[in-house]
Amino acid sequence: MRRILTAAIVAVSLAFGGCAQVQKALNVYDQISQTQVTPKQAYAAINGFDTLKVVATAYVDRPACGGTGTFCRDPEATRVIIIAMDEGTVARNNVKATARKGNVTGYDALIQATSSLSNIFTQYKIGRL
Repeated sequence: MRRILTAAIVAVSLAFGGCAQVQKALNVYDQISQTQVTPKQAYAAINGFDTLKVVATAYVDRPACGGTGTFCRDPEATRVIIIAMDEGTVARNNVKATARKGNVTGYDALIQATSSLSNIFTQYKIGRL
């Protein structure tokens, strides 16, 4: 993967300005690819996901909508929430396990799962009165 990105950067840089541009682009790529997420940042992301998971669990535990009341859950929302919770839980566990070792991996997947849950809440108006 790194070779493909490096080749693309070299090709684009050569097309737009030569060797100095190639070096600048490679330096930016190296800085981005070598940026490490600290365990403190990882635990903050874990806490953010856990907070949304509490809301999602409370929603999923409601009775299904069927005319019995206003506090019910939409079956379609429930389906996508469960998928996002499962994916997020896997990502959360991976981040937590690696954060304990000091070399965080899976952070992007956890951020994506947290964002997915948040977007689902917005789409289905969950958590709004």
